[in-house]
This record gives sequence, C-alpha cells and structure tokens, in this order.
Amino acid sequence: MGREEQEAVRKLRHRPQSYDLLVDFVDYAVQVQPVVDAFRSGIANTPPSARRLAIVTRSALLRMQLKRMIGRDGVMFFESLAEAERWLEETSSV
Repeated sequence: MGREEQEAVRKLRHRPQSYDLLVDFVDYAVQVQPVVDAFRSGIANTPPSARRLAIVTRSALLRMQLKRMIGRDGVMFFESLAEAERWLEETSSV
C-alpha cells in the first residue's frame, strides 16, 4: 500500500461508521492458524469503522473462517462483486 492509500485509510479511521467497505477475497486462500490469530488480534484492537462490510468469496470454508474472525454486525458475504455492489447500493439509503 502506497503513502496516499495509507493516508486515506488513516483519515477514515477518524470518521467511524462513515463509509461502506467492499473486500474481494475471491483469490484469497484459507489461512493457517497463526495468520488467523494475528488477523483476529488486529480486528480486536481496532474499532469497527465501516458501517457495512461486503465480502466476496466463493469458498465456503473461507467464508466460515472470516465470519469467526470478524464477528460483528453489518457484514454480508457474496459470491460475486455484482451481488456485493448491489447490496451496498440497495442499503446505502437505509
């Protein structure tokens, strides 16, 4: 991640729940336990800043792993980017 992206992320952290986030995990593999533990620790030490989180993955196993790691409201899982984008658009006015 470049400096501009890091700065944008830093600024968003100061505006809790002011944006939606779409994450593409289509080519992401199921992770080994030490990686899961590190990821979970990072999540536990960071307040949720996105209002809604749309995660795209076709792997049922990865979906279960991510659900356990994230464990918060406002998260939905999808098998395609189009479905995730549609959900974010449909719920953006709610």
